[in-house]
Amino acid sequence: MRHLLLVLLAILLVMGCGPEGQKMGSSVMSVMDDTEPTEGTFEGIPRIPVSVAFMQDKITGPWLWMIAPTEPGKGGPDSIDIDSLAVASNGAVTEMAVATNGASEGDWIGEVPWTLGEIADIGGDNVNEVVNKFVLPLIGLGEMNLEDFSSYALISLVSDADRSDVPMRVGSDDAIKVWLNGEVVHNQAVIRGAYDFQDEFKVNLKIGDNLLLVKVSERSHAWSMFVGIGDEAVRAESEPIEAADAEEL
Repeated sequence: MRHLLLVLLAILLVMGCGPEGQKMGSSVMSVMDDTEPTEGTFEGIPRIPVSVAFMQDKITGPWLWMIAPTEPGKGGPDSIDIDSLAVASNGAVTEMAVATNGASEGDWIGEVPWTLGEIADIGGDNVNEVVNKFVLPLIGLGEMNLEDFSSYALISLVSDADRSDVPMRVGSDDAIKVWLNGEVVHNQAVIRGAYDFQDEFKVNLKIGDNLLLVKVSERSHAWSMFVGIGDEAVRAESEPIEAADAEEL
């Protein structure tokens, strides 16, 4: 019975039917179709300052969240390179467009709106917790453990200087893909559990806003994501930037 409910949910999301069965096609998110980087800041996207401290810190957000179903039994590594946003929006929205130009809270893809929410920095099921707390109530659904879904988390890292070879660390249950400023900087097609960081790689930050999109594709059971950036000289603090401070960057 539970598997049937998940299949029905996936069908509704792809069809774009709202909680009351009404078509949401007119509410597709307003990301630009082209993939040229926009100038300046990204309106409506949470902004996290990059400053001095330690890479052990996890970015809790708030992030902007979206979920999209995969094919049944094809979550995790089988879907990490499939554009689930394009599938759910019938091609109106793509991963690359979001990774390059961003999204805004309240923009819709199918039945689901981009939604703000903080993620816990501990636990092996923290994405499921975010989805159940912030996303599913908006589409009229109760708590459930989603399987064969991909999550998308969007945030902007604001740097006070150009920085090269900055360490970034991530952990995921299951597969994970990371874009920074419209470029894929990490891709791990795996099935695994995660309670902390597992992968480390280097990224380059430009002065000002750096758009970060993290996709985690989950097959079954737990669903988690951990993201951190920096070393002893660079840190992502989980505090929103005040408007007055942002104007100085």
